[in-house]
Amino acid sequence: MSKIGNEIKMFQLLSSGKLYKIKELADILEVSERQIRTYKLDLEQAGYRIESYNGRNGGYFCNSSNKNIIFSLTELNNLEKLYLMFKKDDEKKELLLETIEKLRYLLLYSNNNGDNKNLGNKELLEPLLEAINDKKIVTLHIKKNNIDSSRQFLPHSIYRNNNCYYVTGIVMDSNEYRTYPFEEIKGIY
Repeated sequence: MSKIGNEIKMFQLLSSGKLYKIKELADILEVSERQIRTYKLDLEQAGYRIESYNGRNGGYFCNSSNKNIIFSLTELNNLEKLYLMFKKDDEKKELLLETIEKLRYLLLYSNNNGDNKNLGNKELLEPLLEAINDKKIVTLHIKKNNIDSSRQFLPHSIYRNNNCYYVTGIVMDSNEYRTYPFEEIKGIY
């Protein structure tokens, strides 16, 4: 997970009021204990007070009076537009995509405890993001129940639920609003 994604996740965990040991946070976020201390400093510099107790039963927690991190879908869409501005071979593009997906997960599904390893099919994700940004109609090649079909589709948004990605938009032939899981989309033209 990216640094900012880890910091947001750590803050959400601590905001529950539960006392977390540094080792426990390090295990959850899959980073070193030293990195957890760095995240704490970063959050405190951003204005979020992290309480700490020393000793054998010590750890970190946040007081419920802390201000909340507010991150909107508009800001997420702006990050996606920034992602589309990178050149195809830019290494930073992959890092930004990872961060976007983590933030989308935290923003939309922070109460979902699903596995966050699958970041979706990048061959589908990028052209769909471009089509959403450009308000462009694409042709989706769909395979459902072993039946192939094609749809002229104006994508509106992409979301994730239960570790599956979906695209929502308008099917141009029928002027109906539809949602397709990525697993049914076999190609975009």
